[in-house]
Amino acid sequence: MTINSRNKLEEGSKQDAKQRVYRNSVEVEGHVDYNKLMALFGTQPIDEVILARFKKLTGSTPLMLRRQVFFSHRDLNWILDQYEAGEKFVLYTGRGPSGRRISVI
Repeated sequence: MTINSRNKLEEGSKQDAKQRVYRNSVEVEGHVDYNKLMALFGTQPIDEVILARFKKLTGSTPLMLRRQVFFSHRDLNWILDQYEAGEKFVLYTGRGPSGRRISVI
């Protein structure tokens, strides 16, 4: 499974044909293979260990994490390490679709 120059997921099997990932959207028909998505994007699952650590460090766990709206992460352990050590960091959350807005938290 690869992403071509137009940011479209190349189909490699019948199951892949039901799930197409584009740069700004996802079209899903049937079952979503979250493990395949995590492998494709290089993320790890947000598990109970991370949720417990988040709560221990901040005093609470965000609603979206508790409800598993967000199911995977990249570098969340590093961010928690920085927070725990009292180090300053910037979390760049992305740009607006128009490219005109930048969100920095």
